[in-house]
Amino acid sequence: MQIALLGHGRMGGLLYQLLQRYWPAATVRVYDSQLPAVSTHQSYAAVLDGADICLPCVPISQLLPLYEALAPVLSPETTLIDIASVKMLPLQWAQQALPAGQPLLMSHPLFGPDGTVGGTQMFGQRIMIENISAPAVVATAYEQFWQRMQVVVEPMTCEEHDRAIAWSLGLTHYVGRLAEELQVHLTRVDTPGFRKLCETFAHVQNDSWQLFHDMMTYNPYAVEMRQAFQQAVTRVEYRLQPPTA
Repeated sequence: MQIALLGHGRMGGLLYQLLQRYWPAATVRVYDSQLPAVSTHQSYAAVLDGADICLPCVPISQLLPLYEALAPVLSPETTLIDIASVKMLPLQWAQQALPAGQPLLMSHPLFGPDGTVGGTQMFGQRIMIENISAPAVVATAYEQFWQRMQVVVEPMTCEEHDRAIAWSLGLTHYVGRLAEELQVHLTRVDTPGFRKLCETFAHVQNDSWQLFHDMMTYNPYAVEMRQAFQQAVTRVEYRLQPPTA
């Protein structure tokens, strides 16, 4: 199996390590225009030549331009596997920009470099997968790759994913960024629950602002989550007002 990894940032770097460790029969190629030192090839055409799988690892906001750039060089035999933390719009963009019939598989690893300690703690982690049009042999091989490290595969549609993730990962990142603005930090009188919150905040704040921005703006359910959050703050504040005489 020939795998073309497009991008070698935090998530791309983690995937590269996991592929080398848990899919040793696969040949992993890398192209990152910003990191020529880690790239095995120097163009999309070169890295995709003969590839069975294309794994883009770029920010959500860069996916549509990337798909448009890939359209002329992506073989109809190559399955594009999306791993973004938003699913509905990337699927729409792929179907819009890529040739009709391009094999597609949508997925979202529900973890990152920090939560897995650089990929060393994979047991019990989860990944969402929806096979849109990938050949069964590719979809099965991809699932087995995750299962070899005992990651739980969660079959789910892109719409179900985006609705749920807005209230889990989206809410977590939103509160974490609010905590950053408030300069929340550890004190000498912390409770265990507060320490756990601060650990979560640290993971969130270690991710890029671009990732946060993209998750909040490219998932329509994240917009609804933020509006509901603000309304909830207003209701709680109202209940805290002193009773009127």
